[in-house]
Amino acid sequence: MTPLADLWLPILVSGVAVFILSALMWMMMPHHKKDYARLPDEDAVMKVLRDGGAAHGQYSFPHCEGHKAMKDPAWQAKQKLGPIGMLYLVPGCPNMGKAMTLSILHNLGIAVLVAYIASNSLLPGADYLAVFRIVGATTILAYCGARFADAIWMGHTWRGVATQVFDGVVYGLATAGIFGWLWPDSLRHDML
Repeated sequence: MTPLADLWLPILVSGVAVFILSALMWMMMPHHKKDYARLPDEDAVMKVLRDGGAAHGQYSFPHCEGHKAMKDPAWQAKQKLGPIGMLYLVPGCPNMGKAMTLSILHNLGIAVLVAYIASNSLLPGADYLAVFRIVGATTILAYCGARFADAIWMGHTWRGVATQVFDGVVYGLATAGIFGWLWPDSLRHDML
C-alpha cells in the first residue's frame, strides 16, 4: 500500500494536464465539430422556448409524470407522432471562469479517486507498467464509463459517444503516464 498523501504531485499534475488536453482537443482538433447539429428553423424553436418561459434545466418531450401517465392515450399519441427528445437549457452565455474552475476540480477529483485505488493496489517503488495499467484502466473507466449509457438512454449519438470515449482514453493514458513517472519509489518512502 502506498500512502495517498505521497501521490499529491501526480494528482495535481495529471488533473492540470487533463484540463489542458481537454481544452486542446475541444478547441483545436476536428473530431468534436460534428457532435451537435443545428435544429431545423432554429430561430422559431428558440422563440417558442423563450415565449413559453422555458428556464434553465433538463426537459423531456413528450413529458410523462410517471408509469401511470404512460397509459394515457394523449401521451401515447404524442409519443407515436414524435419527435421524442431530451433538451438541456443553460442560462445565457456560460461563465467561462466558473466552468474552467469546475473542470479542473472535476479532473482533480477523478485523479484523487484514481490515486486512492492505485495507492491501495500498488506499493511504493512499483514498476512503471504496473502503475500505468492500474491507473490507466481506472482513469479510462472514470472518463468513459457512463458515456455508453448516455447513448442508450438519453439519445446521445453514437458518434458523439465515440468522440467522448476517444477523449477519455487519451486522458486515461496521459494520467497513467504521469502517475507512472511520478510514482514514489521505495527508497524515498523507506527513508521517511
